[in-house]
Amino acid sequence: FLSLPISFLGFYALIDYWRGWTWSGVLWKGRKGIGAVVLAIVLAHFTLQIFSSKYHQLIRISLQTMRESRITSTRETHSVIWNDVLKMCRAHPLFGTGYGTFHIEFPQYASEELKKIFPQRERIVNDAHNEYLQILAETGIVGFSIFMLLLVFFYRYALGYLKASLGSSGVRFAPIDREIWTYSGLLVGITSLLIQNVFSVDMRFIISSIYLFFGMGLCFSHFPKVHEASWGANGSGKMFRGIWILFFALVIGIVGLSPASKSFFFLGIYELKNENGAWRWSQTPALGPGLLPDLLRPYLSQRVLARTPDFFDEKLLNGAQTIRDLEGLTEQYPDQWRYWEKLGYSYAKEIQSADASGKKVINRGAVEKAVTAYERAYQLNPSAEGPPNNLGNIYFTIQQRAQAIEWWRRCIQNNPEKIDARLNLGLCYFYEGRVKDSAEQFQEVLKRDPRNEKAIVMLKRMVE
Repeated sequence: FLSLPISFLGFYALIDYWRGWTWSGVLWKGRKGIGAVVLAIVLAHFTLQIFSSKYHQLIRISLQTMRESRITSTRETHSVIWNDVLKMCRAHPLFGTGYGTFHIEFPQYASEELKKIFPQRERIVNDAHNEYLQILAETGIVGFSIFMLLLVFFYRYALGYLKASLGSSGVRFAPIDREIWTYSGLLVGITSLLIQNVFSVDMRFIISSIYLFFGMGLCFSHFPKVHEASWGANGSGKMFRGIWILFFALVIGIVGLSPASKSFFFLGIYELKNENGAWRWSQTPALGPGLLPDLLRPYLSQRVLARTPDFFDEKLLNGAQTIRDLEGLTEQYPDQWRYWEKLGYSYAKEIQSADASGKKVINRGAVEKAVTAYERAYQLNPSAEGPPNNLGNIYFTIQQRAQAIEWWRRCIQNNPEKIDARLNLGLCYFYEGRVKDSAEQFQEVLKRDPRNEKAIVMLKRMVE
């Protein structure tokens, strides 16, 4: 809301200067008419405020909405966040905490005042609400200096081009000169984004970051002298052109090779891999190397995850009969932990259901029976993985997170490779506001299973 009018005014000033202040001249000639229109609007506003209750109510609601919106309601919280970010910067002055680690490291620097505004169990402060402060916090003075030098050099050339174009020579370009319109639009758009990022971190989002650097690149294309180069007409020219095209395709991720999995990727999504002596194509959530797969991976993983049914949504085919049979087996063989585990699983399937309105309902009786069965299975075989993992699931479902965490920890102690338990523990830490602990669990999952959609999506969710 601040940068938009600034960018419009900047664009207007550049274009109108190049046109010899044509627009400003027209506005100045019509200043009396414009003033009359503005005066009429102001008088109409106050007249309707006095005599129209509906208009008065509309203005009152609009002002209330404005006060409660992000435009005004965040001005105080921004200053609190910035103050805590400065503490983070002072603790890691030279190289920062590491790029992309803000949401993980910041909670330990959050003040009590900020925690009251954003309780850690309800909201995650995953960015500094100031791109420059966040760069300073994550990359320190070194990274911040590099970024600012990039902007300094850009504006040095940009302003030099402006001076050469419309300064000393006094030359005015024709109104239809497309290059001037394009350059002006790009320059004020870039400036607008940089102003906006004093209060936001839009460059953390792909589209804003691409716009900034792509726009700067297009502006730079106006600065240097033109130099032409040829690949050459002989065989070596074709070879170099082919090498360049292949290099570009590999960097972008149009094609890719993975030595670890010995597979070939197309667009980072489709994988050709030799399995048991046969080559097969398979679709992945953008696991291939390159820029394109990195951009697509979180979104494709989200699509896969959305189609995966929840544990409680899948019911047993004949649940009641299965439970009766297993109850009989536990009575007959009370020391067989497997029967108790299966009984707990069958009860767990009955814990959650939907009422007529579609709202999820918890069956407390099924909860107690499932917990009892799983705890008995764990007592009989403390080294088993299933009972502690599923007990964690149950306690998480009924909002008893401390107990859920304890059971998942036990499961991981029994088997550090247990991916389900790590995913569940990471998710629980996330909802508890323990972002650093949560990220560590999801990263451990990806070490063991790089294709895991839930870990990919959750790590993305922490950042955004």
